[in-house]
This record gives sequence, C-alpha cells and structure tokens, in this order.
Amino acid sequence: GLGAGQDPDFIKFVRESFGNNRPTLATRLSELIDEVTPGRLEIMSINGESWAADVKQVRNLLAHTGSHVPSRSNAASELLARVNIETRAVVAMLILKQMNLEEAVLDQAAHALHLHLKQNRP
Repeated sequence: GLGAGQDPDFIKFVRESFGNNRPTLATRLSELIDEVTPGRLEIMSINGESWAADVKQVRNLLAHTGSHVPSRSNAASELLARVNIETRAVVAMLILKQMNLEEAVLDQAAHALHLHLKQNRP
C-alpha cells in the first residue's frame, strides 16, 4: 500500500503514466523535470529541455536501430553515455524526493550529484 506522507500528485502522475491514459513522452519528461525542480537540475548542471530532447533522441535511436547503437557512431555513443548519467541523477533525485527529506537535504544531494556528473559526464 501507499505510505502516509507520499505526494498524492506524484502518485496520480505515476498511475496515469502506467495506465491506459498514456501521456506523450514529452509530457512525462516535462512532469519529471517539474518534480525534480528546474532549480535542482540547474544545480546539477542539467538543462531540463536539452535532457528531455536527448532522452527522446535516444528513444528514437533505439526504436529505429534495435537495441544497439552502431559502434562507429561516436556521437551516438556519447549521447547515450550523457543521457545515461544524467537520467541516473534525475532518478536519484526523484527517489530522494519520495523519501520526504527536507528541501535543504535535497539541495545538498543535487550539489553532490553535480560533482559526480562533472567527473563522469562524457
């Protein structure tokens, strides 16, 4: 069951995302950006619009080439690597937000993820 203190709007969003009433990928990504907050994305040096566009590009790459990306395409593999690390940071923030942590703690996490991204982003 759902624990007390969980964000009912987020739960509704998740249910709608996986239900029959499927919003477009662009809508879903926009809602995730709002949930993480543009301010925390900025702290992590992630441009929300660019990240969403990159995620859509990766989805299209994978949808049209199967589950692999041609190894000779350096740009494609760099895109995949960047989307991978940025999406992991976004997911980490979404999980932390669901843990009912204080805003200051979430900001601290964003700063820590910024350092991790800075060291590991291609």
